[in-house]
Amino acid sequence: MNQFIPPVAHSVADQKQALRQEMKDRRESIESHSAKHAATAAAAHLLSFLEKVEQVSPGTGIVTLYAAVGSEISTEPAIKLLHKYGYLIALPRMSPGTNNLTFHRVTDQTELTPGAFQILEPSNDAPMVLSKQIDLFVVPGLAFSESGDRLGWGQGYYDTTLAQNTHGLRVGYAFEEQIIEKLPADSHDQPMNAIITECGIRFCE
Repeated sequence: MNQFIPPVAHSVADQKQALRQEMKDRRESIESHSAKHAATAAAAHLLSFLEKVEQVSPGTGIVTLYAAVGSEISTEPAIKLLHKYGYLIALPRMSPGTNNLTFHRVTDQTELTPGAFQILEPSNDAPMVLSKQIDLFVVPGLAFSESGDRLGWGQGYYDTTLAQNTHGLRVGYAFEEQIIEKLPADSHDQPMNAIITECGIRFCE
């Protein structure tokens, strides 16, 4: 676990903004071969997590993943592995003019096209799944705390979406370098049930 001593800041928003650049720099410092190995290891831990929980079953359970951007841990190994074991995969599309995400079924990353912010996402005609049908959300972030708090980019897409789904489990997906002891959090921030890195699974309180 990594420690972060926040600078003097007057609000939670100020503390978050100060932390974002440090965590981005930390993530970008991971060498490419280490990042590739970490993505493969994290995918295996994600599969192990799914096998431990009764809420998500192969063939019927829907798992959301995402197309990694920049230095984010790659989800490609996870998408391939979960498909191999029969899980149904959906990836997000950003809804213009809102902070909501919609999720659409995919079979592999070749079906994705650049969308908002040039992030790869399912095409317009990919089958949409309702939020209430999703059993597990795999969530990206800049940092996660041991207790399950998440630091994103501040756009609110995942917080808004997760607040509308009280059924699905939430799993933060990241490099071990992105886990710190404590994060500044607002009341609207949506906590994770677990965090998965290349080092294993952390179940959060």
